[in-house]
Amino acid sequence: MINIQKVNPETGQISEIIQLDATLDATLTHTMTVTDFPVEDGANISDHAQQQPAVVTIRSLVSATPLRLFAFGLRRGRARPRQAFEILVELQNTRELVRIVTDLRTYDNMALTNFSAPRRTDTKNALLFTATFREVRIVSSEIVTLSPDQDAQETATKKEEGGKITTDPDVPKATEAKASLLFRALQGVGVLE
Repeated sequence: MINIQKVNPETGQISEIIQLDATLDATLTHTMTVTDFPVEDGANISDHAQQQPAVVTIRSLVSATPLRLFAFGLRRGRARPRQAFEILVELQNTRELVRIVTDLRTYDNMALTNFSAPRRTDTKNALLFTATFREVRIVSSEIVTLSPDQDAQETATKKEEGGKITTDPDVPKATEAKASLLFRALQGVGVLE
């Protein structure tokens, strides 16, 4: 059974968006993109293979006459297919992220990227639809303000080593030595005094 849920980010309250009568099939796709170019021996492979966002595709049915047991008997919901269709349209238009719960895994931050609802004579009292949801990766960033002196020194003292940026204490000394050498050369030819 598949559930499409809405999670309130402030309260954490979970509510079911659409009650599906049946899920005919579901495809859970996990893809990794690997470089087409040769990778140097000893290189960190994670720099050359990127995990893509998860994709969940479901084919489901919402019926006009579901059988639901209540305290006083069975109840039917004739407007359910139309309501489910409108909910899917609104979900896509508002770009609201949902949670998809499957028997294998729960997928958070999923956006409805595509859905189709073919109309046939044998399903006129139901909504048969295919919906594709794609994971949206959420990150946070931080802005840090540096003084001009800190920024210049940090830029001059960083170097890359095997994918890691490290601080090299000898960089300012080497830069000063080259500047001194250039200064002396220019003084020697009479350009600077």
